[in-house]
Parts: sequence; structure tokens; C-alpha cells
Amino acid sequence: MPVHRTRLALVLPLALASAHGEDLLLTGGRLIDGTGRAPVENVDVLVRGKRIERIGSAGSLTAPAAARRIDVRGKTLLPGFVDLHFHIADDISLVPLFLARGVTSARDPGAWMELFGPVRSWQRAHAAPIPGPRLFLCGPHLDGPGPAYPKDSVVILSPEEARLWVRGQVAQGATAIKVYYRLPLESIRAAAAEAHRLRVPVTAHLEIINVMDAVEAGVDGIEHITSLGLALIPPMEAEKYRQAVLADNRARNMGRYRMWAGIDPRSERASALARFLAARRVFVDPNLAVFERRPGDKGEDPEVAARGWENMKAYTGVLHRAGVPIVVGSHSSVPHAPRGLAYHRELELLVDAGMKPMEALVAATRTGARFLAREHDLGTVEEGKLADILVVDGDPLADIRHARNVTTLVVDGQLLDPKKIPPLVKPGN
Repeated sequence: MPVHRTRLALVLPLALASAHGEDLLLTGGRLIDGTGRAPVENVDVLVRGKRIERIGSAGSLTAPAAARRIDVRGKTLLPGFVDLHFHIADDISLVPLFLARGVTSARDPGAWMELFGPVRSWQRAHAAPIPGPRLFLCGPHLDGPGPAYPKDSVVILSPEEARLWVRGQVAQGATAIKVYYRLPLESIRAAAAEAHRLRVPVTAHLEIINVMDAVEAGVDGIEHITSLGLALIPPMEAEKYRQAVLADNRARNMGRYRMWAGIDPRSERASALARFLAARRVFVDPNLAVFERRPGDKGEDPEVAARGWENMKAYTGVLHRAGVPIVVGSHSSVPHAPRGLAYHRELELLVDAGMKPMEALVAATRTGARFLAREHDLGTVEEGKLADILVVDGDPLADIRHARNVTTLVVDGQLLDPKKIPPLVKPGN
């Protein structure tokens, strides 16, 4: 697929206030560092080049004379957010909106890598290139015959073909492999073995595969809380649902809500699955916001859909309390949040599900970096780490909604004004 050159609508001032090499001193802020430790008041953070050099109490650091000083008194410093489920190939104009709201690293869990050429061009199109968000790509889904999303998938017909595609996608730069629900278990096992040989994790949208079988086959992460449903219902009901989806992918659209409306998230079956996932340290990306349904919403059977979604949310809390590592994925556009705020809606719903605000922030930062295998240099504000730092108005620990209020960003050591990030226009528009 050819990579098109993007046309940029540069109607706003250039967003980049500093280039690499300019030292920055953020002075006097409240630091929530992403580790889960208690916040620290009146902190200075010295950034030199791309990295955080020193962190200390206000006034304690000696900065180079030429360092740019940014007064952040009364504001909160956070690590850059990690979005583990960012679909942008069909709407690349979301990229600057998400960056402005603090998403500094993003994984697209299934799309041809060629589709990201316009984003790369946009990032390079300025005197000081736009440093974010860092893109972690998977390549297209590995799916079986009758794929759910033909444009975003390759159809795998054998385990050997699964191994070949994994090798090819990793050679092209894939940082993870995503398997989809029509891929037979033996091919999932082959894909996972090959990916692990190449030191790349495997994440999965399962839906009609029992998650316990997929994890035993080597899957490291689960996309969507709905991927767990089949393991939470009796086998006869599970097979009925599986055959309905095999006959028509659209059967899952309302079928999953009906399924979850009948699931008891606190049953022994549900608790056993949570213990299983926790023991194996399987990452779960619930994507609650994209499934959110409320009574009175448009669509089929809204009351049943709302009841099913409430059980999805409740079970996310069960997973967290069992010790399952939860990460944050936006799914880019969701029904009950304004455009550009899907990620923050997901954060808020994780708190509604029972996570403390600090726990949700750790999920959004350090745990996300861990799933990307980048915890050594991303995910926390600590000395030696890459300088991805958000400045927000308010205290997200008092009200997680304050995480929406990003006023300043430092991304890869560069200072950005979120109001001045240039838009990205899809080629041909």
C-alpha cells in the first residue's frame, strides 16, 4: 500500500517552544511520579536534552544559566500517558488532539504500518520535529477465514503461515503482535511462540475463544473486557454464542451485551478467572469507554446493553482487586466523551470501576510502559528516564477528571504548548 504525503493545515503557530539541547527547569509543582508513591509537593525537575537529570525540592537544584525556567507552582506534574489501544489509521486528525491531552506514547493494535506515513510526515514537517506521540505499531491483525475487519487483517491458514507473518511484521518494526478471534488456537500458539522468540509480546481480541486457552497458548495481553465473556458463562451458552458469531460477525454487536447482562461478576467462576489471569500476569486493556451504554441510549435494547456494560465495569474492578495488571486504552472515539477525550473517559471509568485515582494513573503510565517493554525509560518521572512530563491544572488524586486539564507538555525533552500543536489533515482533504 503506498504511503501518501500528508497536507498540513498550519494555521496555528508552531507548537514547539524548545528544541533538543535546551535545558528546562520545572519549578515548584506537585509531583505524582507514576510509581504509586505518595505525591511530593514543591518539587523542581531539571531536564537536560531528552532526559530527566535531577529531581529535588524547590530551589535545591543548580540549573545551567541558560536553562528555561517554567513556573508550575499550584499545578501537578505527571508522566506522559500511554494509550495501549489507539486506532488512528482511519482518522489521523486525532493524533494532535490526543497529544495535546497528554498521550505521549500510543500503540495501534492492528493496522497496516503504511497507513502511518502521514503521521510520520506531520511529525517531521517542522524546523523542530514534533516529538510525539511515540507510535508503537503491530501491523495488521492475524485473523482466520471470514475476518472481522478485512481491511485491517491478514487471513492466516496454517500455523506456519502465522510464524511467517510474525517474522515479517517484526522485521518491519512491529513492537507487538495482535491475534484476532477467528484465528484457530494452534495458529495463536505458533504466532506466540515465534513472537516470543523475537522478544515481542502478543495481545489478543478473543471474543469466541476461551481466554484461558489463549493464555495457555502464549498470549500476553487481552484487548477488551468482552474478550473474557466466553470463560464466564456455561459451556452450552458459550458454544451457542461462538457459533452465532462464526456465522455472522455482527452477531457479537448486541450479543456480547446480552451475554454480559447475565454474567455475575462476583461469582466463583469470575473470581477463578481473575486469579488465573493475575497468577500469569496477563495484561488486560478493558476499553470500558467504547462499550459504555446507558439506559435511554439509541440502539437495540438499551436497557439490556446498559446492564451488560455495568457488569463489564464491575468485573474490571474484580480483576484489579485480584492483582491483574490493568492498562488504559482509549479506542480513540467513544460514545460518552467529546472528541479527543476518549482516553480520559477511560481513566474516569476505571476509577468508577473501583480503582483509586492513584492506581488509575499508574495504569496509565508505568503499567502501560511495562506492557510496551519500555519501563526502563518511560512511564515514570524519575532521574534518568526520558522526559515525558505533563503539567495539569488541579489535583487528579482529588478528582481524576483534572487529568483532562493539560496546560503544558514536555515530550522527549521538548516543551510543547498544547494549544499550539498544528492540526493533521488526512491526505486528499
